[in-house]
Amino acid sequence: MWLTRFTAWVLLLGLSVTLANVNLPDLEVATGKNSSRPFTIKVLKMICVNQPYAYTVVKTCKAKLARNQPAKLNLAFDIQRPVNSMYLSYVLNYKYTTYKPLLFDDSFDMCRFMAEQGGGTNLLMNFMYKIATSQITWLHKCPYVGLQNMSDFVLDEGLMPSFLPAGDFRADTRIFDKANETIVDFQIFYSVRAKGLFDLSMG
Repeated sequence: MWLTRFTAWVLLLGLSVTLANVNLPDLEVATGKNSSRPFTIKVLKMICVNQPYAYTVVKTCKAKLARNQPAKLNLAFDIQRPVNSMYLSYVLNYKYTTYKPLLFDDSFDMCRFMAEQGGGTNLLMNFMYKIATSQITWLHKCPYVGLQNMSDFVLDEGLMPSFLPAGDFRADTRIFDKANETIVDFQIFYSVRAKGLFDLSMG
């Protein structure tokens, strides 16, 4: 179950937009829990793409939408053989006329990072690990096999930075193994809208 819980905090990374350009102390100030935010975040949909996968079967991959309530993200997939090495590729896209990469396009070794328990040299990922462990009571090292399940995960605006630009975004996350076989590949579509008189647009 860890793998999809890990992807949950990667989604938080997806909503962090400009975090890669600031120092760790600034991150802690910018993402203070329960601080007021000049924007609202609305998840529009979640889809898994480029199926079928070599040895993973997707059971659920969607956002449950309800009027006047935050979307609930659901992701469940069955890894049908043990995975000893996992990597994550992440691209944040901003919609102008079409979706184009914005600020963050990176990949990293998930198993190594988890083995270090957030003690690596990537300050951004270390910070996101802190966010993850503030919500998740257990995380562990590779390998992983079997059903991975994330149910009704709600993105918390209180954990987001205070400087998100307004607009439409698509967060692309692909988890793959050492042989570059896809384990799961999903996209989250969401919008950021300013509250009141704030102008957060990038135009």
